[in-house]
Amino acid sequence: MAAANQWATIDGYAAGHAMKDIRTLPLERFCNFVWYLSTKNANEQEQAKAKAQLWRPPPPVPGRPVEPIPKQSPWSAESEGAAFAALKAGLTGTVSPPAGATP
Repeated sequence: MAAANQWATIDGYAAGHAMKDIRTLPLERFCNFVWYLSTKNANEQEQAKAKAQLWRPPPPVPGRPVEPIPKQSPWSAESEGAAFAALKAGLTGTVSPPAGATP
């Protein structure tokens, strides 16, 4: 559900539940509200699938050069490596040295 395409439903739900004007919500709260409406009837597996779709990088645009992924992006090699290192540390209690570090 895209918020722009479902504005009447989103705003109507808020009005029907005596919420304040949702256009005045901070962006983070508005996003949480849309997430709630989008997943309130979904089971855990469906919620995980929706979350994975949100975090997936957008597909390349045909005819446009692929831009490098910024290091701050959750999809960068650095971020993915840090996530796997954190997972390993959490599962095994061991920490791997950072990439490029000498032992």
